[in-house]
Amino acid sequence: MKFLIRATIPNQIGNKLVDDPSFLAKMEDFIKNTKAESAFFTLYEGERTAFFTMDIESPEQMYNACEPLLMLGAKVHRDMIMTFDQIKKGSINQ
Repeated sequence: MKFLIRATIPNQIGNKLVDDPSFLAKMEDFIKNTKAESAFFTLYEGERTAFFTMDIESPEQMYNACEPLLMLGAKVHRDMIMTFDQIKKGSINQ
C-alpha cells in the first residue's frame, strides 16, 4: 500500500539540523533505505516539513519509515494514499 509520510520538525530542532553538516547525507540515506518514491520539503504551518511517498507492505517497513524521523525530533503522520485508478477500481458506481 502507498503511504504519505509527513514529518514536521519543530523550529528549534530544525535550526540545529540545518547547521549539522551530516544532515543532508542522513536524509539521503533515509530516502534510499526506505525506498521512498518521492520526497518533498516545504514549510507546513510555519515549521520545516518533509513529505515522502512510500510503498509499505508490513509493520516492519512502517517502523523503518517512521522511527528515524521520530529520532530527529519530528512529529510524524502517515496516511494511506491511492491513485485515481485505484479509486475507480473501488468505486461502487462502475
